Amino acid sequence: MSIAKATGQQSNFVLLASSIYLVVSVVGFIGSNATDSPALELNSYYNAIAALAGFVSFFILRSFNKDSKRFTFGLDRFIPLLTLVEGLLIFSVSQNACALSMPLIFSGGSENPVNITTLIYSIIISICYFLNYILHLKHTKSVGNSLPLSKLLLSRSFSITIFSVAITVLFGISIVLTQLNILPAAASHIEPIAIFVLVSIAMKGPMGQIFGSMNQLLLGAPQKEETVAINDIVVSRMEGISPENYKVRPTKQGEMLYVSILLSENFADSYPAKVNSLQAIKSMISTDLRDKFPINRIEFSL
Repeated sequence: MSIAKATGQQSNFVLLASSIYLVVSVVGFIGSNATDSPALELNSYYNAIAALAGFVSFFILRSFNKDSKRFTFGLDRFIPLLTLVEGLLIFSVSQNACALSMPLIFSGGSENPVNITTLIYSIIISICYFLNYILHLKHTKSVGNSLPLSKLLLSRSFSITIFSVAITVLFGISIVLTQLNILPAAASHIEPIAIFVLVSIAMKGPMGQIFGSMNQLLLGAPQKEETVAINDIVVSRMEGISPENYKVRPTKQGEMLYVSILLSENFADSYPAKVNSLQAIKSMISTDLRDKFPINRIEFSL
């Protein structure tokens, strides 16, 4: 799949997914205000952050489609930047939720125990998350590895879905305990304990986002000399093919050097004789890259 087609599909999908997150966030805030549920409120903040990140992604991807000649590895630089900002926002919201739940755990618990209305809101939101995750999964399979943003979107959707389902299950347990009058004190403590425990467990996610994206931002862009050398190797091996029909996207992370060549959508029509020799061209470029950059581990795709 060409990069233009992949980003075109992805920008449309990101707009759809972000709209879903926004709608679910509004529903969650309405539910949290109606039931005074901090768990629903926290979930809604996660949705709002996902929606915000998604809309920013949409505008960036649309800009990429309009003028892809301006970008080489620029889109790959945007992904860790987006991940960093999103991770910082999630970390901030999560820490605030933990700080608010701690006094409730060591006092009388929540003043507004979970009721059937809270559970209904949570079930509806969890179903929406699950359907949204299925959409993300199908989208990722359709675009493959054309754009690494797909993996970020899928991972985000999976994390939010798991969090919401876990909260819903605990809400159900709380209501059952209340109805059976079993451990009434525990029922009022379930929600703040659930928030503290689940957020603490899930904190690995945003922390990984923050440190991983900082590492990519600091080490991820090849130096100018490396970029020029990579382009020279590709151009020499793609002899007879206009540079207008392919894009070179080098990315660096630590000792790893990733080089992707993205062919135009009409490449096969423009160069039918070259189609059968692509594998040989790929092999030669891969060998040249390893010879040129012996200290780096090379991952090359065409």
